[in-house]
Amino acid sequence: MKREKLDVQEALRRGSTLPYGWICNLSGVSLGPVPEELPLEELVEARLFGPTEEVRLFRREGTLQAAALTEEPEDRVLAETYSIQNKALFGTELTVHQILDADEDGQCYVAAVRLAGWRGVADHG
Repeated sequence: MKREKLDVQEALRRGSTLPYGWICNLSGVSLGPVPEELPLEELVEARLFGPTEEVRLFRREGTLQAAALTEEPEDRVLAETYSIQNKALFGTELTVHQILDADEDGQCYVAAVRLAGWRGVADHG
């Protein structure tokens, strides 16, 4: 797993190329296709994601910051797909990837968790 700290403008540029987003702002939460524009002034947190990458925007001590997580071919990934209860608002399924690693004793642990896929009502055959 490659982890990068990004400036906000680079995060917005990279995030706009990804298909899906989970956005939490002061007036609500949305999950689905990435919107054309994010409400930065009221943004609490955003996760813009696709099959191999997630760009995160978040506030730390009142300042908007950003980071990216990118899966690499050698990563050991545990993928889980969850059914969403409120399908009308948030779609039908959300896929989460847990990136596994091992410590010096060979014990496996979850090194990172990121959003990786989403299906809306119309996408669910």
